[in-house]
Amino acid sequence: MRYRALLVAIWTTAFVLFATAGTKVAQADDSQANPPYKNWAAFNVGASSTLKSTLIDHSNDDPNTIDATARPEGASEQLSTYKMIQKTPEKIVVEQTDTDIELGSQTEHSPAKITYPAMLDQKAEKAAPKSAVTGLKEGSGQVEVAGKTIKCQWVESQIKIGDETSINKLWWSDSVPGGTVKQVTTKKQGDKVFFVRTTMLLDFKTGE
Repeated sequence: MRYRALLVAIWTTAFVLFATAGTKVAQADDSQANPPYKNWAAFNVGASSTLKSTLIDHSNDDPNTIDATARPEGASEQLSTYKMIQKTPEKIVVEQTDTDIELGSQTEHSPAKITYPAMLDQKAEKAAPKSAVTGLKEGSGQVEVAGKTIKCQWVESQIKIGDETSINKLWWSDSVPGGTVKQVTTKKQGDKVFFVRTTMLLDFKTGE
């Protein structure tokens, strides 16, 4: 349960980064447009993307205890598939299915539905608290996915609370449903890294 909660928290950060990265484009044609909607709307119903996340979390490690059930290097893995099941001028609905990969087994969780409205609510946006995300950087590059080279834009941010620093870097491409090609989240206590989550795109389909 803790792992799934972490995934939700980090995916929320990814959405913030994705929305931030799309700000320039949104401002160019419509400041109220919802970036995730615009990305999915370029594809047909049935479009999907499958990503694999690897998590190494030593935040609760006890140096005096040996965990006999731990995966190599303490890593946990999860597959996440996002599939567009509805597309209208007002909204897009995406079905998300997560599968936990354990040593000798796989556990598929019940699908969840994500709804992306076509337009952002400006009033709600103004009322929302300001994000703690700072130090934004942007650039471009290439990422290899299943033997193919995908041209990407990337955005990086840092969040510092006390002596803990979280660094998030997201690579995205408009040619991929959902946008995400790669994401790396690293958390440090001082100079010591205690948490690393790496997400990579495995496959995608553009729909019917």
